[in-house]
Amino acid sequence: MNWIIADQTLTSYMGHSFEYARAICEQVRSSGGSATVLAGASVSDKVIEELGAIPCFHSGLDEDFAAPLYPLLPQRLHRLAREYNYYRHLRAVYADLVAQEKRVVLDRHTVVLFPTVRHNQIAPIVKWAKRVAGTGGPRFCLVLRFTAFATYSQPSLTEGLYRRAFRSLERSRVRERFRLFSDSDLLAREYRDHTSLPVEILPIPHVEGRAGNVAADSGNGSPGPIRLTYAGDARTNKGFHLLPYVFEKLAPLTRRGLILGEVQANIRDQSEWIVRTAVHRLRRAGVTLHETELTSADYYALLDRAGIILLPYTLDHYHAQTSGIFAEAMARGKPVIVPRGTWMADQLRTYGAGVTFLPGDRQSLLEAVQSAVESYEPLERQARHRCRAWAAQHNARAFVEAIVNGS
Repeated sequence: MNWIIADQTLTSYMGHSFEYARAICEQVRSSGGSATVLAGASVSDKVIEELGAIPCFHSGLDEDFAAPLYPLLPQRLHRLAREYNYYRHLRAVYADLVAQEKRVVLDRHTVVLFPTVRHNQIAPIVKWAKRVAGTGGPRFCLVLRFTAFATYSQPSLTEGLYRRAFRSLERSRVRERFRLFSDSDLLAREYRDHTSLPVEILPIPHVEGRAGNVAADSGNGSPGPIRLTYAGDARTNKGFHLLPYVFEKLAPLTRRGLILGEVQANIRDQSEWIVRTAVHRLRRAGVTLHETELTSADYYALLDRAGIILLPYTLDHYHAQTSGIFAEAMARGKPVIVPRGTWMADQLRTYGAGVTFLPGDRQSLLEAVQSAVESYEPLERQARHRCRAWAAQHNARAFVEAIVNGS
């Protein structure tokens, strides 16, 4: 079987788009199939080399073509700017897909997988499918991994656009060639309110074969400090700015050799001054920082060294969305710190072990970390006991089988 993995967000090692694509490619190719990756036009040479990725998409998933219009329009007309942005995405994504048609195989043995889809991508994908999905054409799988309610406490500005985008699919002559997926049951329920089409649940693919990995210096069951680890890039919606307060307050434990901090601190958006300030404070607090993006090997080594993994994410984005880092922590048997009211906290009822905190509250985060450190040994045992059940469900083989067997 031939797979095409088309992901606008794939440009570098940052985020979990790379690990998502890598795991699927490896699984498909090991099973005798072929896999082609269509990535962002600015994809790094390293990703091109490792995945054989083809630069494709010239616009970003969240690119705001209408941004210059907002200051010129009164508030009541901002809807027109969003309409314009939607239209520009439709044209840009469709043109990029058409440009790649001669480089890919699009027959009945092909699965075209879009691992990261939002409202701006659905209509152009449907339009392109009409163009290429002749008799015996490919099948299309859209994975909805982001919430339509990015500001949790406010009405969604994009909910109406999601409904319109889904209508373009529901009324299309190629709708039978499409399947909709999410990797979170909370997200699936959300999207079932937007469309009459079924939304299926997929495993998270990039955790297979690593369950329970432990490095010798991780502090898991061995003498030495407990390593408090933050993985992923430095962003405010991941709560990175809360970390300096925690490590500054834990300085007495660090000086006594009971804990140490190791933080991945590569900044995705340099305009987030609060994140830049947090990096400087963490450096002064003596935390080990990784300020450039990590290769797969280095990233997984970071997770393997971890004693407790900190995931201080905000409720806005992560009340329903999944986290690749959380999934990998579960598969490795690592205790975690996660915000209450999120998909991650919900999963802890069945899998893994950890402590929850009030989202966005740095004092609550500190208290959760202190609690996890004090009860580290039983938490670690519980996480190890449960990790294999998680890894048996979430892996690349299960992901591919869910799509192939249901086709």
